[in-house]
Amino acid sequence: MNFTSKYSRYRHGDSGNLLDSLLNRMEKYTKAMEDQVKQRTNQYTDEKHRVERLLETMLPK
Repeated sequence: MNFTSKYSRYRHGDSGNLLDSLLNRMEKYTKAMEDQVKQRTNQYTDEKHRVERLLETMLPK
């Protein structure tokens, strides 16, 4: 469905539908971005720990 048909569908209905739809889409996008940040932060932390352990074994004490 293209933008014109979606817009005309919302235009003829309740004016709050478009706003509600946009807010819902923004909330989903925000949640997805937060999940992605959390996942990448965990990956970074795991890699950091691996490098620290590797350096501990390689460097003299």
